[in-house]
Amino acid sequence: MALCVLASALRAQGAGGTAPSGGADARDRALLARAESLAASLRVSRQARAATSPGARVFRDRGLTMVVDGAATDAEVRAAVDTASALLDEFGAVPREFIATSLFVWSSARDTTALLSGGGFSGWRRVVVLVSNVARAEGRGAQSLPGFGEAGWPIARAALAGYAATLDEDWRAWLPVEYGLIRTTLGGEARPWQMFTPASSGVGARCLNGTALDCRVWLGLDRVADPYTTRYGGRELRAHFQRTYSAFLPLEGTSQFRACVAGSDSACVAFARQRREPEPIPADAFARRSLLRAVHDVYGAPALARALADTVGSIGERLARGARVSEDSLVLVWRRRVLGIGGAMQSRAGAKEAVPALLFAGVLLLAAAGSGRWR
Repeated sequence: MALCVLASALRAQGAGGTAPSGGADARDRALLARAESLAASLRVSRQARAATSPGARVFRDRGLTMVVDGAATDAEVRAAVDTASALLDEFGAVPREFIATSLFVWSSARDTTALLSGGGFSGWRRVVVLVSNVARAEGRGAQSLPGFGEAGWPIARAALAGYAATLDEDWRAWLPVEYGLIRTTLGGEARPWQMFTPASSGVGARCLNGTALDCRVWLGLDRVADPYTTRYGGRELRAHFQRTYSAFLPLEGTSQFRACVAGSDSACVAFARQRREPEPIPADAFARRSLLRAVHDVYGAPALARALADTVGSIGERLARGARVSEDSLVLVWRRRVLGIGGAMQSRAGAKEAVPALLFAGVLLLAAAGSGRWR
């Protein structure tokens, strides 16, 4: 690229009539010729690789129809399909009818135009699967980068994203990425209770103290006319904007922002609406995903599937109907799980994990209680 830029610069210099003289002129011509030669070699090399690389092909197995990279072997693709099918079967929230009528197109597949334009896939829903390109590693023979052999996760994630895109506006706005495909346990990934630190959200701290209504507000489960008046307080919004724009306070020229910083709660709400900031739902994607996983693990995969297929009422009402419990019962069960208190801990963690987890939860409870006194 540097040589091509140099070649362009030299060509432009010559066109401008300010050509160097003597030995410098000869050296410039030599550099220009060298750069053009390398650029031509790169073009020939790319064309040769394109001519010899296999194009896309269709692969069908276990109810999945995919357009895959032609360089991936059947064994690699089959391993990916086995993993994806196992994940989707265990999760159980994506209808098999959706999977059976979707065409999963690998992002690494090349020359797909002719294949996809044929009549065989007319009317099929297309779902893009982000899979890395194949690489031939020296000393390893015909191997591939992690991506083909581990493409089960991308396929499953693509199925969830594709299904979410077919749901109504309420679900699309609320659902986090993967929405529960990754299991969160005390011995697994990051613990969702870390999202309950009192500084993160006032209503989140109150949820930590055990109020079901505040948990519903924090998770964004109820329909509200204005999230910035219902789910946030004026002081909380002011603190957020002061943290976010502390380096730009002298440069921020809007009257709403100036009034907010000066102490007007209504101006903070108006500025939040204008910026759509912070997020309308205080609980982040990880916390919302942990709620969906709790519905799945406690009440069963069919409960989550029923909730996702529901189009009536708020998100909390749909989840509660799917689980066949009240909204308050649902969020309190989830709260006990994320704090590591109750059956989830007893069944999934031993004493070595339970003791420090309970101590940590106790520290958070004390902190939340203290923040309530200061408020």
